[in-house]
Amino acid sequence: MNFLGNLRHHFFYSLLTRKTDLKALGSPCAWDFCPAGLNERSHIVCAGAGGDISFEVELHRMTGAPIHLLDPSPTGIVTFNRTSPAGVLFHEVGLAGQSKKYTFALPRNPEEGSYKDPRYDSAGMETVTFDCRTIQDFMKQHDMTSLDLLKMDIEGFEYDVLRTILRNRTPIRQICVEFHNLHGRLLSGILRYLWIVRLRLHGYFLISHVGTGDHTFAKL
Repeated sequence: MNFLGNLRHHFFYSLLTRKTDLKALGSPCAWDFCPAGLNERSHIVCAGAGGDISFEVELHRMTGAPIHLLDPSPTGIVTFNRTSPAGVLFHEVGLAGQSKKYTFALPRNPEEGSYKDPRYDSAGMETVTFDCRTIQDFMKQHDMTSLDLLKMDIEGFEYDVLRTILRNRTPIRQICVEFHNLHGRLLSGILRYLWIVRLRLHGYFLISHVGTGDHTFAKL
């Protein structure tokens, strides 16, 4: 990022980030969130296990709440089965904008293991289908009327999920999300800025970001 790009980036984030008490959990994939109000009665959903579920494990230890973890991919299933931690309830289903089967692109790097939204940068790649749910249908299935925290690292499907959350006014107090680059660096940056502003207009404050990927929003 050039000097003017860096300046624009820092100005934008300094303008829209609100300071609050934060806690970081997980290693190597740590996430920042606001721990206030989280306890054993909290409703927490995490989508995307990948190769590391330390955040979910530590979040359960801290709050005592059951953590619903969604991931339909072989990578996520292997990661969970490696330890099958108490307090983490695993669901072999993905999170997406509609409840149906979705096509995923196989990982470019099998060791990294990410199955991604194939609408972007999947030329020549093999694909596979997985069953997915909307967050609204998942909540209804598990008798949740609201969420205290939703974490998403879902490789490009996050934009459709956010769209359904705002359109349906789904009551979620805190959202941790990784924004993925889907349209090249410049357009992806613009899209990310627009989503940050859109979430703010719907009552969500940006309370943390790590680079241009991981972002945490909360209704304070």
